[in-house]
Amino acid sequence: MESNLPLSKRYYSIGEVCSQLDVAPSLIRHWETVFGKLHTRRNGKGGRLFTPANIQHLTAIHRLVKDDRMTLEGAKAALSREQNITTEAIVQELEGIKAGLINLQKQINPVIKKEQ
Repeated sequence: MESNLPLSKRYYSIGEVCSQLDVAPSLIRHWETVFGKLHTRRNGKGGRLFTPANIQHLTAIHRLVKDDRMTLEGAKAALSREQNITTEAIVQELEGIKAGLINLQKQINPVIKKEQ
């Protein structure tokens, strides 16, 4: 399920998120307690404010729990695996960039020494 909310705002109310996901506010609040990554801000009245990143996370939870029919524990494990894969991919990408920069430095050093 893709989010149809315009992601131009910084914060969305729980009502906006609930209407987008077609779930009750109590379910969103429950997911907030079960899934540790959902850290929402509060407005002056104590209402929850959701960022676009929160909405993406909730959309992923909704897909796993409602569409794929996973248990909450299964959804937590799946999200954890997805994050680990993403983290590993980022680390590998950064290591590749580092190796390229070291190689570039080795190529440039002799040229710099000749010019001095």
